[in-house]
Amino acid sequence: MSNKPTKWSEAGIANGLAAVALYSGSSTKAARALKEQGLRIPAATLHSWKGRHPEKYQRAQAEVNDRIWSEVGDDWRGTISDAIKATAEAVDKARDAARGDAKEATAFANAAKALSLAGAISTDKSGAVDGRITERKSVLEYRSLAEIFNALSQRFGATYSQGSRTTR
Repeated sequence: MSNKPTKWSEAGIANGLAAVALYSGSSTKAARALKEQGLRIPAATLHSWKGRHPEKYQRAQAEVNDRIWSEVGDDWRGTISDAIKATAEAVDKARDAARGDAKEATAFANAAKALSLAGAISTDKSGAVDGRITERKSVLEYRSLAEIFNALSQRFGATYSQGSRTTR
């Protein structure tokens, strides 16, 4: 065994740094994974490359990150498609069951509701992954107590005030 340092090619350095990026900066895990693929780069060498080649390491991190998020986005879009199809199927089954067994119809309706929610959440998450900002709208209304009492009076035909209620 020679103590002579190994001369690594630019491609070897790039592959090593990509492995380190893929393993979230862990030179040890990256060295182990590379060894399993037949490329023996010591963890200490990988660790030193992060410091000696910071631009290459940052580029490797960006490329790995882009690849991972692209795959995640594909997975989310697949989930959306599956949820849409499954929701439509559950709605059809609920409609058919509604003609007979109410319990079965309710079960299919609940399944459709859950699948629809999964699709909506997946749509929202895929937008975030794809860089589309999703708008958040609050379902809360901010009204004064007087406005709330007035709305209750109009809706239910009674006069409300703090601490009491009278009917008209």
